[in-house]
Amino acid sequence: MKTRLLAVLLTALAFTAISCAEEGAAEKAGKKLDEAAENAGEAVDDATDAAKDALEDAGDAIEDATDGK
Repeated sequence: MKTRLLAVLLTALAFTAISCAEEGAAEKAGKKLDEAAENAGEAVDDATDAAKDALEDAGDAIEDATDGK
């Protein structure tokens, strides 16, 4: 009984080791999704920074036009 259990456990361990060694289609797709999400986040950050800069410039122009009043 113990020998069979040991054989099953070793077989399961071997399959686990083999499956972890190779990167399948799901892992590749997951990495591409992660990269796309990171790029999208960076694009949002860049757009937010650009909008902030534009609003600050507009505020400065209004202040200059009204002589700071």
